[in-house]
Amino acid sequence: MNIRFHTDSVKVGFQKFRSLCFLVLMFFFCSASLHLAADAYKAGAKIETSKGDILIAFYEKEAPKTTEHMKRLIQSGFYNERGMRWHRVVPEFVIQTGDPNNTGSGGSTEHVDLEVKNTLSHCDAGIVAMARSKDLNSASSQFYITLDAQRVLDAKYAIFAHVLTGMSILPRITPQDAVYRIVLVDVENVVPEVNAPVQEHPFWGIFKPAKKKAYATR
Repeated sequence: MNIRFHTDSVKVGFQKFRSLCFLVLMFFFCSASLHLAADAYKAGAKIETSKGDILIAFYEKEAPKTTEHMKRLIQSGFYNERGMRWHRVVPEFVIQTGDPNNTGSGGSTEHVDLEVKNTLSHCDAGIVAMARSKDLNSASSQFYITLDAQRVLDAKYAIFAHVLTGMSILPRITPQDAVYRIVLVDVENVVPEVNAPVQEHPFWGIFKPAKKKAYATR
């Protein structure tokens, strides 16, 4: 009888310990996700297109080098009055722009090294990242916006922003649509659209398969 009592006590203790561990893990993952979301909405840019405006928020903390690189290009007026179009449009994958030649082979003279040592993921439609050639550090001015989750691109291409408003415009973009200009804006008080992407902690991503195995190179 004493042995049974001891066994039951150990069993109850183990269950309490397991429940406590689960609560600690849930707190950790939820806190990480909320922290990332809180840091995301400060500086951003407005992409004015022939289909309408797309407002994006920069991931300044997670990708500081890439966001600073893009800010410099935008401030210099690189994307304005150059007749840029969305030269690459792949349904359910990405739309891509940033090439003054509209061929996919052009770009600015400035380059930024690949910046992927963070928890950012191509977790949904509306993720904005740098396009590049086979050279990991060749990103210059071309960038793409995902049309669906593309986790296969994670750690290969530098994510630097995500869409706040204008999600309905993304799937309607065609290669004939123009980018009129891109300007820096304050997005701290902007309310994201209901279907705007939200970064998840990488733990949850292991349960979701990648949608398409392709690469967003030039």
